Amino acid sequence: ALQHFYERNTQFESLDSRTLFCMLRLIQPGKIIEVGSGYSTMLMADVNSRFLADKVRITCIEPYPRPFLHTADAEGKITLIPKRAQDVDLDMFRSLGEGDILFIDSSHVSKTGSDVNRLLLEVLPILAPGVYIHVHDIFLPADYPKDWVIEQNRCWNEQYVLQAFLAFNPTFRIVFGCAVAVSNHEETVRNLFDGKLLVGGSLWLRREPKGGLLPNAFRLGKRHAARLARRGYYHP
Repeated sequence: ALQHFYERNTQFESLDSRTLFCMLRLIQPGKIIEVGSGYSTMLMADVNSRFLADKVRITCIEPYPRPFLHTADAEGKITLIPKRAQDVDLDMFRSLGEGDILFIDSSHVSKTGSDVNRLLLEVLPILAPGVYIHVHDIFLPADYPKDWVIEQNRCWNEQYVLQAFLAFNPTFRIVFGCAVAVSNHEETVRNLFDGKLLVGGSLWLRREPKGGLLPNAFRLGKRHAARLARRGYYHP
């Protein structure tokens, strides 16, 4: 069992937490920068300690850290930076290299001066090839959950900005999406978890060399894909 993380936390659980567990063990990053920290941080720290020999440097950018994050910082499990993403120098993100992870769980709102604008418009374009990116609460190819909008009044728009960023963008590849997996491969997901349908909103990307792979979770029409192929882009 993991030491600090517990799954029934209502914020980062189900298919999201299982996917993060698998991605950490698969990628084995040297460095993680997390923007927006909480239960996912404790899962990272536990996996790092138990399976990765504490070789991963975890830096957490969190303007409103909860007590357990201060404790993890004091114990040397993470490096806590109690700032907004907007106030962190871009050189920190430039330090990420191939196989490292940028883990984003932001305010989810694009507006003047927001963390979403900083991350999607300034940080993602400067990442080195081979960096993996996680963005939470992304439900593509579907929209945001109806009850979030109508009953909970969550006026989030990060997903739309991210989709526009990815559209016909040859330098970022979609590696895995929890919502895509459930939408397109429900039976497979059930079979993996003893018949249970786990859901989630984690979207995993990877920065590719310029002119590399196109995002392939949202399939292009065959005719348009053929035109792009003639221009030198590869669409699997």
